[in-house]
Amino acid sequence: MLDMIIGTYKRKRKELKNATPLTYILGRVIRGLFTILVSHFMYENVFNQTVSDSFIENSGSLDYMTFVVIGSAVHVLGVSTMMSVGRGLISELRMGTLEPLLLSPKNKIAYFLGLMVEQVQRSTVEFIIVLLFGVLFGAKLSFLLSIKSILALSLIIISFFSMSVLVAAMMIYTRDTYVTQNTLFIFMYFICGISFPISYLPLSLQAISSVFPMTHSINLVRYLASGTLLYSNWVTSISFIVILSTLYFMLGYGWYRRYEKKILENNLS
Repeated sequence: MLDMIIGTYKRKRKELKNATPLTYILGRVIRGLFTILVSHFMYENVFNQTVSDSFIENSGSLDYMTFVVIGSAVHVLGVSTMMSVGRGLISELRMGTLEPLLLSPKNKIAYFLGLMVEQVQRSTVEFIIVLLFGVLFGAKLSFLLSIKSILALSLIIISFFSMSVLVAAMMIYTRDTYVTQNTLFIFMYFICGISFPISYLPLSLQAISSVFPMTHSINLVRYLASGTLLYSNWVTSISFIVILSTLYFMLGYGWYRRYEKKILENNLS
């Protein structure tokens, strides 16, 4: 299993280094920076640096820019992981290497893990860039240097990996990347509380938002930032992340295994 992880990592690293060394990073970073810039402009020029009492209550007493920067950075981290790992199988199909991969006796979970290990390096760079940019606009992020934050971010990355397996199954089943990923990521951007509290959404959308690990991941980091991470908050957020991650992974990998034979038949016939 380890040799599959290392082999996948090295191959993917070479592919991206030779083909798209910067574009995979710049596109997602710019999206995160744009969110921060627009939010800062509205905060300074529309809201006159004031927020409502309901925002303060629902944000855990975080200032507006810290609230937005955390949401934007975690969103970039999630999109980076889910997009790159999720596009793994469809990229193999386009390059003509899917059949050897599926016929290989190697563990396919190790293949996905290899993609994740390679992606985590770039995701971390993107995440840090967005955070540093946010600090320039007044975000208070010193809490990220704590052991709790590092452990929380590690759990969050694992949760995004679990969801990426489902995204991979969706993409290979539909033979599509752009519509699938863009629809999903845009939808998550609006309902996962990136730039405003989820409580502002209608109850139906709040319920939908709660089934995404990204929602609970952002909440967990914001709890850490606000210093209001009570034991109950910690247990609740981590429990949701672990349970949802397990369900997404089982659903995604089960879906992939179910259609693996069909994929081979379609591509080799």
